[in-house]
Amino acid sequence: MLARKLDYDYYGQQKYVETKNERLKHKPQTVEVCDHVMRKRALIVAVTFLFFAFYFVMRNDVMIQNGYTLGSLQKQEVDMLKDIEYMKVNIAKAKAPERITALAGELGMVTAEQNIYVKAALPEEADAGRMKTEKWSLAWKDK
Repeated sequence: MLARKLDYDYYGQQKYVETKNERLKHKPQTVEVCDHVMRKRALIVAVTFLFFAFYFVMRNDVMIQNGYTLGSLQKQEVDMLKDIEYMKVNIAKAKAPERITALAGELGMVTAEQNIYVKAALPEEADAGRMKTEKWSLAWKDK
């Protein structure tokens, strides 16, 4: 192996001259093994880093998609709540007695002068020899 030795040139400037170093004739085996081990470790670290980077990118993508879905569902909820309130107002308007009275007047209906109540007789109370329709009609005539 060559080593550097500090030397001076003709003009007095320093320069390095490569010389042979007899003590380091043979390169140690551990240096080659160490290079392979370091390469493998560097590759493992790089692959692990890329895996986690890909994982975090995919996780963030899923979180962003879930955020958009949540936003659209919240918008749908607000729209449906507005529709429900609108329908409640329309139902309240339709149930108003003034509206029903006006519609009944348009159809020619009038208010009853007196209330008539009807009581239906149970089959056990009616006579056994009569038909069912007769039982109901008799109950109507009795009152």
